[in-house]
Amino acid sequence: MATKKTKDVQVQETPSEVIQDQQADVSVFSVTENTETVQIYPVSWQDNVVESNVEQHQGSSVTFQPEVEIEMLEGNNFYLEHATDGSAGFDVRAAISEPIKLIRGGRAQLIPLGFKMHLADPNFVAVLVPRSGNGHKRGLVMGNGTGVIDSDYLGQVYVSAWARPNRTQWTATHEHDFIDGDTPEYILINPGDRIGQLMFIPVAHPKFKVVEKLSGSTARGEGGFSSTGTK
Repeated sequence: MATKKTKDVQVQETPSEVIQDQQADVSVFSVTENTETVQIYPVSWQDNVVESNVEQHQGSSVTFQPEVEIEMLEGNNFYLEHATDGSAGFDVRAAISEPIKLIRGGRAQLIPLGFKMHLADPNFVAVLVPRSGNGHKRGLVMGNGTGVIDSDYLGQVYVSAWARPNRTQWTATHEHDFIDGDTPEYILINPGDRIGQLMFIPVAHPKFKVVEKLSGSTARGEGGFSSTGTK
């Protein structure tokens, strides 16, 4: 099997017919086999494939940049930016006028982020996840685990903020046990606090084929839930 390399994008050539799309910024291949065509890159991504700045993105040669409309609300200034050149997410801030006390182990609260967003491209999804330090040090996580923002959603974006009940019986034993006004009873969210991070991820839209029995076989089979052990 030969390997074809175009602009640092490697594609494995098979005996099947390989078609190169000349309109994209980088070569986009369609593999035709058994009369069915599988796009290695979805067609709608072609306009979003651009060359990366290698100095800013070490080890990366291409990146996807979907155009996302952002409408800032209530006089909020645009604030979405990467904290570092290598950051995957954009920190999001609490667009509130007064501090909020999240009771540990209590109900999750929707915290507005001060903007609306239109992703538009169905081949991408925006997801909200906790910030590492908030989750690990403070117990500030998300009530829904991960927030999914579909490409056709046009409303204001919120974080479902939840204070994990891991410290309800604690007393402070270290200077870092409770930070930013937190206590054993609650987590304090102040206006403008960074309370999560927003990421943009490609989405696959599979074609489902209903069968009487799965045709494949694997060494794992139906084994799950630690069937391979813990060591």
